[in-house]
Amino acid sequence: MGSLFLWKLSSQKLGFFLVSFGFIWGMMLLHFTIQQRATHESSAQLRMQILDLSKRYIKALAEENQSVMDGPYVGTMTAYGSHHVSPPALAFVFPDRRCQSQPIFSLDEAPDEIRCHVNVTFAFGYLKKTLAVLLDNIMQRLSKLENKVENIMYNGTSANLTNGTGTPGPNAIVPEKVNMADLLKGVQETCELPSLDGFPHCEGKLKERVSAIVRRNQIQEEKRSLFLKVKLIQQLGKRWMKDMWRSDPCYGNYGVDGSKCSFFIYLSEVENWCPRLPWRIKSVSEETDRNSQLEVRTSFDDLYHVMSRREEFRWMMLRIKRMEEPWVSAVRSLATKQNLQHRKRRKILVHLGLLTKESGFKIAENAFSGGPLGELVQWSDLITTLYLLGHHIRISASLAELKEIMKKVMDNKSSCPTKGDKVVELIYIDIVGLAQFKKTLGPSWVHYQCMLRVLDSFGTEPEFNHAHYAQSKGHKTPWGKWNLNPQQFNTMFRFSERTKASFHFAAPGGIYGKRVRRNSYFQTDGIQVYLCQALLPRRPFAHTPDNSFLGFVVEQHLNASDVRHIDDIKRQNQSLVYGKVDNFWKDKKKYLDIIHSYMEVHGTVHGSSTLHLPAYVKNHGILSGRDLQFLLRETKLFVGLSFPYEGPAPLEAIANGCAFLNPRFDPPKSSKNTDFFKGKPTLRELTSQHPYAEVYIGRPHVWTVNIEDPAEVESAIKAILSQKVKTATPTGRTAPGNKYVIIVNSAIKGSKPLKCVSACPQTEPYLPYEFTCEGMLQRVNAFIENQDFCHGQVMWPPLSSMQVRLAPMGHSCKQVCQEEQLICEPSFFQHLNKDKDLARYGLDCKTVESASDIVVPAFSESSGHCVFQSDLLLFSCAGAHPSLTRICPCRDYMKGQVALCKDCL
Repeated sequence: MGSLFLWKLSSQKLGFFLVSFGFIWGMMLLHFTIQQRATHESSAQLRMQILDLSKRYIKALAEENQSVMDGPYVGTMTAYGSHHVSPPALAFVFPDRRCQSQPIFSLDEAPDEIRCHVNVTFAFGYLKKTLAVLLDNIMQRLSKLENKVENIMYNGTSANLTNGTGTPGPNAIVPEKVNMADLLKGVQETCELPSLDGFPHCEGKLKERVSAIVRRNQIQEEKRSLFLKVKLIQQLGKRWMKDMWRSDPCYGNYGVDGSKCSFFIYLSEVENWCPRLPWRIKSVSEETDRNSQLEVRTSFDDLYHVMSRREEFRWMMLRIKRMEEPWVSAVRSLATKQNLQHRKRRKILVHLGLLTKESGFKIAENAFSGGPLGELVQWSDLITTLYLLGHHIRISASLAELKEIMKKVMDNKSSCPTKGDKVVELIYIDIVGLAQFKKTLGPSWVHYQCMLRVLDSFGTEPEFNHAHYAQSKGHKTPWGKWNLNPQQFNTMFRFSERTKASFHFAAPGGIYGKRVRRNSYFQTDGIQVYLCQALLPRRPFAHTPDNSFLGFVVEQHLNASDVRHIDDIKRQNQSLVYGKVDNFWKDKKKYLDIIHSYMEVHGTVHGSSTLHLPAYVKNHGILSGRDLQFLLRETKLFVGLSFPYEGPAPLEAIANGCAFLNPRFDPPKSSKNTDFFKGKPTLRELTSQHPYAEVYIGRPHVWTVNIEDPAEVESAIKAILSQKVKTATPTGRTAPGNKYVIIVNSAIKGSKPLKCVSACPQTEPYLPYEFTCEGMLQRVNAFIENQDFCHGQVMWPPLSSMQVRLAPMGHSCKQVCQEEQLICEPSFFQHLNKDKDLARYGLDCKTVESASDIVVPAFSESSGHCVFQSDLLLFSCAGAHPSLTRICPCRDYMKGQVALCKDCL
């Protein structure tokens, strides 16, 4: 009984203890909760206290250091991540290194929420700006050192620096005072932008960044005036800074924080479309790249090792080996004529889409059996050129190889370029490979568009290249609509320049300086001379200068042993027909019969099917390059059959001393009347089978005739076989050695002149410089070093070569420049696309507007109304307007190298 009572007493005590403990624990928990809530609720008050302390600290600093520059550019910590500037650069970057030009938009007009972000998102920005304040006193101590460094950097031309407030330029400005308390509150710093002259794409890239907003708001920009467009871009730029830069984390990784400065730095230093801000210092890697040296190569061992792995490269490698000696001689010769040092070694991708299995062309498989070789000729010469110039090249001829090379960036869905070393810096590709490349890269494609150089035999004109414009004009082409800079397309033959019909002539009595006109008689020393109109070239319908001329090398020489003996070969009275496929000979028997009546007819037709070959033809089958060179040296006449168009073979024949019988097309062939050209992204009209040979070489090497006119064909053959002639050399020709033939009747003084049928001696081998190994090395090197579509500033060719001309109504810039013996240069259009630009040339614009069309810039002479280009991809030398006068940027050119201006090297 006693034990039971004791147990109850113990239970009561335990219960009382537990209740007491629970009460105390509950009170403590309640106290802790209330205390935490009070702390949370007072965070705003604490923040105000911090700001108040910061203001007091700043005020104290200002009182102690009255001369200290107060502003957002003290140091390099504001608006851009400090990891982009190395620590040593901190002391040499000052507040007032800003350009005085007007910005493209101003934050003063922006709403308060853009200018005053005081939230957690910008907490890191506050930290950076606070650190900038704390570093003020450190920067003061370095002011003396800064003065010395600035004096050295600017050779004493900069203003006097006091406490880091000097200005490095010749035009000093008074720095704007900014209250640091406002800076801590989130006020955006003022960032004055440099002039955009020379950076035509800068505003365009800003426009691209906000295109999503444009589409969302359904803004019809083309209907707005130029002024409204600029204002629109400004306003949308502010909205991009506020909202759109957060759409992809990559912008933040590159230092974009919503401020104008960070955004502009991104466009200038990451994507390179805008001018670098004056106070930004180039990175060490940029300086290293600029100072790296590149040496030419003279050994082919490494190239052969790479190409021997693939059967698709066998034909190209045989060509390279056959021409190895002239290639090496050419690169050594070029190195003695111009400085090839201090060049940057570039990572170059060469993707031959036409050789991939997916293309279905089987060009490599048919190379030894009569297939087309023009593309392989150009590709082999390009690869050789890039290799000898010393660049690092990777060759791809399959989708698997392409994916392996580009695998690092294939999965990059970011809106920004990939960080780190670039996979490639330059890409040579064809139209087929272009589609493969775009599909392989996916979203990353946009970061590599500017690196592309597209091998395009027939060229792509701007109106076919621009997708929207081509669609609006109803152009249906599977090869265009790439939206590249038209100069990124590299053609096989170059654009044309027109020469004036003015000549010196030779006669039995000596050389005379008298100038004569075509279809005219003149007499000297009793000798009558008649200059035939047929000897003068007609205006060609050649490639537009909007594309770049890549070209190829005409094979002329063999190995050293062959060269020593090749001149011993005697010309035979024979012709060689240009046509390796039996079908090319169809319906050409009457034409060939005339030739056969004067000489033997030889052929190099592949296969046993020779249905269309006349029985008298001596067919050699497909010959090796070496054997073909010997056969050409035995031949007097190389005969064209109207197809294939613009191949390299006629130039090889001419280089070996043959005359070329070139079929004339009347009317000219184009996409309007010829199936072969339908769908091609060009409106070119071919006046003959080989327009380049017709225009740039001419007689006595090239005889352009109507093969349907037996009399004209026969007359040309007689002239080619005749030996009794005199020749006259035209003035102003770009290619040395080119000759026109005039008729000199010296048999009987005072007799009537001979008919307009020119006789021609045995022609000497002739090869334009631009089609030699050295000419191609020079041209491609100039393009690699100077053509840059990845940076905003366009300063090549140099402006010193520009000559402004006016194209009358209905005429294109290409025509006008040709008539002045100049070349239309599309790179210069941007320098004629503002009213202030035209004012320099005496053109006063009363009113202005912008348009997206291939015929502008242009103006109306009657009203003084000027129309400028609003889409840089539509600058075109080929466009003509029926009622507007075009403003044309022409340039000069080097003799024998028309693709380059006189000052381009």
